[in-house]
Amino acid sequence: MEENGAKFEVDVLKGHKTGFFLDQREHRGRIREQAAGREVLDLFTYTGGFAISAALGGASRTVAVDQASLAIEACRRNFALNGLEAAVVRSGGRLSAGGEARVGGVAHSLHVADCWKFLEEASARGDRFDIIISDPPSMAPSARTRGRALKAYAQINERALRV
Repeated sequence: MEENGAKFEVDVLKGHKTGFFLDQREHRGRIREQAAGREVLDLFTYTGGFAISAALGGASRTVAVDQASLAIEACRRNFALNGLEAAVVRSGGRLSAGGEARVGGVAHSLHVADCWKFLEEASARGDRFDIIISDPPSMAPSARTRGRALKAYAQINERALRV
């Protein structure tokens, strides 16, 4: 699939829906327009739509985070489809101290990690980002879980504001 000049692999058979939500198309375009020279964090990246848009827009660094290794692998393939190199960092892997722009000499990194824990560790290291995208999955499949979901959404946003 192609969107705004970016290429994406979409798995309509095994992916979460398509893994690419069209209602975010305009937002991905805006990120691409605003990313030049900026450091961008894409939480819950899944297939990397926002991170790739930022990279193609000239971001100096993109960091994409998702707890699912299959999602990060799809994200890596999408980076490659667009001629971009990205380093995969497994859980427990760290960004360069002091927020250095590159991991293993590469400006774009894909982290297999829990987003809440990633933000906690990034804040403790003093990492900072110019643009943060936080697009978590639904955490309230029923009215019974609404309160817990609202707390989780508040917590992820509070932690994101620290970086």
